Amino acid sequence: MSILVALPQHFYRDPTQDAFAIHDIHSNAVASTAMSDLPPAGWFPDPEGATGVLRYWDGSAWTQHRHSPGYADTESDFGDIGEWIRGSFGAVGKRWREVVALGMVTVVPASMMISASSAIALQDTVVVASPTSDWPEFVGFTFENAVYAGALALVAFVLYSIGSLGFIHLMHTEAKGETPSVGQSFSVALRKFPRMLGWSIVVGVCVFGALVLILGLALIAPALGIFALILFIPVVLWAVVKLYWLAAAVVISSGNPITASAAVSTGRWWPALGRILLLGIIGFVISFVVGGLFGAIFGTSGFNLGSEPVTDSDGSFAYWNLGENTELSAGALIGTGLSAVVVASLYGAVQAMAMVKLYLRTVIVGS
Repeated sequence: MSILVALPQHFYRDPTQDAFAIHDIHSNAVASTAMSDLPPAGWFPDPEGATGVLRYWDGSAWTQHRHSPGYADTESDFGDIGEWIRGSFGAVGKRWREVVALGMVTVVPASMMISASSAIALQDTVVVASPTSDWPEFVGFTFENAVYAGALALVAFVLYSIGSLGFIHLMHTEAKGETPSVGQSFSVALRKFPRMLGWSIVVGVCVFGALVLILGLALIAPALGIFALILFIPVVLWAVVKLYWLAAAVVISSGNPITASAAVSTGRWWPALGRILLLGIIGFVISFVVGGLFGAIFGTSGFNLGSEPVTDSDGSFAYWNLGENTELSAGALIGTGLSAVVVASLYGAVQAMAMVKLYLRTVIVGS
């Protein structure tokens, strides 16, 4: 079965020529007597949508990616910062149930596992001054506890990563004007996690290689190594901004996510840095307030890091009992979980929406 499908108006030809395409509604494929005359890939008015809705044309067929005008402009800047923040919080306020549900199976248990792993690792551990070395000794720290703590931390990392990717998909779905699904977002995040992990490893290897190179230069010529380290700091800051949208690119786009992420801040690096810092400041304030609130209610917002360090009569360090009072009580777990609902889940979704908004303003989703 075939029907006529409207192409973007400014690509219509003279009515006497083949100025139309035939669209197969089952395969979404387009056949034309002059395929070379079809418009190039890009965002155009949706022939099946409401006025003002843009839809992505991949060069041969309409995709299912749609945007309202606010998400697909071609301005060199990021638009009004107040509207950006309000829109991000508003989207999460609208979909808070889906956000909390996704967080309860990902970032909330991950946060609780991190607290538990810290308590397990430091159980019965005492740091004492060594009589033969300037470095203190760790007494009571066992390999078995370290393995348990490491296993919990690894599971927490996976859950937190899946949750972060899921929030991006959830908010991207909301940005497209579609109804988000917790199950679908979780499934997509689970499927995208290996890709995200792979690209993260690539970035990590590059950073590690650069550090090894700097260390090698420092061993050969200390002055040259220091100079390289000084140069490395702004390069890292530049790279952090360029790669900030890596997770969004992994979830939303199908091409090289590093290229797509870097494109967001191309020609607008300083505004991008400002937006990132603003999100960080807001997150710090929310974390401080929420942590203090639940800390007051439950007596602690985490575990107590042992007793105070003990010194000798001459003021030198004697020992520090990390194991003392290092307990993860039920109250501490509840406080950590509730804090994670607000900070890691709700504000994490706000950050995801803010990221998606800027990504969609500057990057072609189908790339």
